[in-house]
Amino acid sequence: MAFTIEPVAPVDGAAVVPDVLVDQHVKPASEEDALLIAALRLAAIDHLEAFTGRSLQRRAWRMTCDHFQTSITLLRGPVWQVTAIRYLDVDGVAQTVPSWRQSGDVVMPMAGLRWPATVCGAGAVTIDFVAGFEDVGTAAPALRMAALLLLRHLYDGGSGNDGIPSPVAALCRGYRVPVIA
Repeated sequence: MAFTIEPVAPVDGAAVVPDVLVDQHVKPASEEDALLIAALRLAAIDHLEAFTGRSLQRRAWRMTCDHFQTSITLLRGPVWQVTAIRYLDVDGVAQTVPSWRQSGDVVMPMAGLRWPATVCGAGAVTIDFVAGFEDVGTAAPALRMAALLLLRHLYDGGSGNDGIPSPVAALCRGYRVPVIA
């Protein structure tokens, strides 16, 4: 199943990696450095969310799929709430699913029912949901440290490869969500 996922609400970088940690470990030398660090902090968070399949902060997300499956795993956990499921019916008319059931990061039709028929193709199904840690520092401190290390790595110019640094990957290991295509 082809899908896309995008944040609907922006991340608050300072809530995920507090300024006090950034100031202690990256030490911006000027106001220009502080602006660069703010941008790199968001880039590090974005990269870690893609790498782990987790939302580091509770916020709204939108996932689009090309059709319904029996159950759909939402690809930015931990999922707190599914807020809307919309689809294009076989005539291409936008519709809303009135009810569904959710179990953790998985959404499925109500017991004994099936998902409605849709057109075939990209964007046939749209799922809006809220996901993320309420406080990543408490719930997943290794991810906060991974974001800080990745921020420092980016600020220092990176290593020239496209991979994630080994210490960052090690901190993320227990949080990565496997994706089966």
